[in-house]
Amino acid sequence: MLKFKEYGNKENPTVILLHGAGVLHTFSHQLELASRYHLVIPELPGAGDLAGRLFDPEWTDNALLDLVRRLGGKPVILAGHSLGAQIALRFAIRHPELTAKAAILSAWINPQALCPQIYRAGQTCCFFAALCLAGPASGDVLAAVSR
Repeated sequence: MLKFKEYGNKENPTVILLHGAGVLHTFSHQLELASRYHLVIPELPGAGDLAGRLFDPEWTDNALLDLVRRLGGKPVILAGHSLGAQIALRFAIRHPELTAKAAILSAWINPQALCPQIYRAGQTCCFFAALCLAGPASGDVLAAVSR
């Protein structure tokens, strides 16, 4: 179970901010968004109370799924930086029904931890994704995969 901090009104759209490896304060400047969004910042493996836990993509995905369900089970906006970007991308791919939007920032991506729809064995790929939190639904996730 992920420990987390919340900011803002729970009636606003929920944004889960997923930090990079070992860095809890990646999104400290984004706390001003709490006037428009319900911000949730979980402690991920390698940081906070989970500092001694090694990152395991499957465990982390399940823990994030549990968190989204504890928050009401409605689709959330994910914003991930570095390792948090890998977590956000994996979650969005595996749980599109719970992902309203996803922002993938400075991604540290392990292709084997994602899914074969994006990466194929033996290919070297670059993944770029961006999102505007206020953008239209048709532009929620802009992605390009190239070799």
